Amino acid sequence: MRTSTIILTSGNKDRIFLIETLIKSIVLQSVKPDEVIIATETNGNVIKDVASRYLSSLRVLETGYWSKCL
Repeated sequence: MRTSTIILTSGNKDRIFLIETLIKSIVLQSVKPDEVIIATETNGNVIKDVASRYLSSLRVLETGYWSKCL
C-alpha cells in the first residue's frame, strides 16, 4: 500500500521554518510516506529547496492564491 502526505500552506516567508519542522518530523516517523506533496500559494521554489534537503520523493505545487475570496 502506498501512502502520501499532503501539506497545504500559504507559503509565507514567516512559515518556511514551520514547514521545515514538519518535514523533519515526517522523516523521523517509523512509517514514512511514499511521497510528500506540498501545495502552496507562493514561494514554491523556496519550499522545494528546503524540503528537498530531507525528502527524495517530493512534489511542490504552486497553486496561486486559492484561499482568496472574490
